Amino acid sequence: MRKTKNMNRSTRRTRAAIQKAMLAAMDEKPISSITVQEIINTANVCRTTFYAHYEDINDLVKSIGDEIIDQVGANIQSISISSDNLNELPVFTSILNAYYEHADTIRLLISENGDPTFNERMQERIYQAISDLRRQYDDEIVDEKRLLYYSYYVIGGGISVLNKLIRSHQEWNPEMAKYFLNDMASYGQSVIMKKIV
Repeated sequence: MRKTKNMNRSTRRTRAAIQKAMLAAMDEKPISSITVQEIINTANVCRTTFYAHYEDINDLVKSIGDEIIDQVGANIQSISISSDNLNELPVFTSILNAYYEHADTIRLLISENGDPTFNERMQERIYQAISDLRRQYDDEIVDEKRLLYYSYYVIGGGISVLNKLIRSHQEWNPEMAKYFLNDMASYGQSVIMKKIV
């Protein structure tokens, strides 16, 4: 029973405490080994409170990922571009900012203890948002199938690069990554031939 619309401050605090407890548990062990009792003890909430917000542990994990996925989708949909300037930089910016902001949470979601569906759901949401944006400004897409495969190729590669950055625990700059990913999407392997300054 997810209640995500019109949440008051108390509800947001409760959900945040439950999610924080789940992320802490995921840092230690696989989802399959985490119990509702463990989460409610750590979050200091009762069982009925947990079930007022989530169906079970898997629903909780999915909800944590969905919040980030929804933020990325909303960020992309809010982009304002003109029909003569359909470059991907604003799209990469919105994705990178969300990944940077939620790096610790994403690191747990993509870990072996995390949500095996997160990357695929993120890829699908980004594709849908980009397709909607592109259709707004470019109604002459010649080959929908090629657009689909091209988009998944670029999005999947971009997500893989971001996951590598997040897993490595290295400092990374979203601004620099934005240009790198844009160049990779636009120019392919010739980017690795460029001298990075």
